[in-house]
Amino acid sequence: VLHLDCNCFFLSVHKRHDPALRNAGPLVLWQYNDVICVSPEAKAAGVRKHMRPSDAQPLVDAVGGRMVHAFARRWPGPRVWYGPYTQSSRDVLHFIRCFLKREMCTGGFVLERASIDEVFVDLSAEAAVATEASEPAAAFNFGLSLAKRLVPALQEAVGITASVGVARNRLLAKLASTAAKPPGDGFRAVIYDGDAAELLGATSASKIPGLGSKATELAKHSIHSASDLQRLSANELQECLGLSADGAARVGDLCRGIDESVVRSADPKQSLSASSWLTDATISDLACKVNSGRSCTSIVV
Repeated sequence: VLHLDCNCFFLSVHKRHDPALRNAGPLVLWQYNDVICVSPEAKAAGVRKHMRPSDAQPLVDAVGGRMVHAFARRWPGPRVWYGPYTQSSRDVLHFIRCFLKREMCTGGFVLERASIDEVFVDLSAEAAVATEASEPAAAFNFGLSLAKRLVPALQEAVGITASVGVARNRLLAKLASTAAKPPGDGFRAVIYDGDAAELLGATSASKIPGLGSKATELAKHSIHSASDLQRLSANELQECLGLSADGAARVGDLCRGIDESVVRSADPKQSLSASSWLTDATISDLACKVNSGRSCTSIVV
């Protein structure tokens, strides 16, 4: 399984539309009252996602960087406009699909759009044919070689860089692509059990699906890495982390690098939501806004 994750996707989209940003140094993307994307250089300066823009601004200024507002439009609105981001996501997916069809001998792959900036590709059928079922490492090397051709081609054609993980299942591939992100070289293959153990030991326990909201519980029980979870039984996972029996059983597998979920080309939608900020101003600007009309009231928050 190959997992491709676009690097700083939202900022990369802005660079596609505004070439002046390509060499602008540290960049921080924000909307409303929230930082939503941070370049590696800005991250090194201390900026973090979901900071208040007012807190991020002095950190960015100190390193000669720029604050960039998310795309917005005045009608109907004003509001943040996600059109350029969704179009770029479609461009990435279309390019990857065309590239794989061109590179694959049998067309034996399954491509799944996991989110706006990431995809999974199941290459097992094609790899089995290409490597003629030789030593197990050959299949992973096949996937890694393909990834090293795909990423630069994607950057040249679409203008977006990506990091790729190659592993025996979805979980390990996703964790590997995260580990490969800058300042890494952009590629990581998890071939042997020792590779998986090393990756899980370096992965925060909160990165295991289902544990993203369990930071307090994890800290209370001195659970730092995914590997640390392995010392707990299913019952202990339930008690310590407040998980259901099924949830504890799944976490018990995932923390050991076991993931039976499959890559699907078109998963049925589990939910549908629509949301939009109704302005591109900061919350402080909104709080201080005073309307002078006869029926309007001044508001201070």
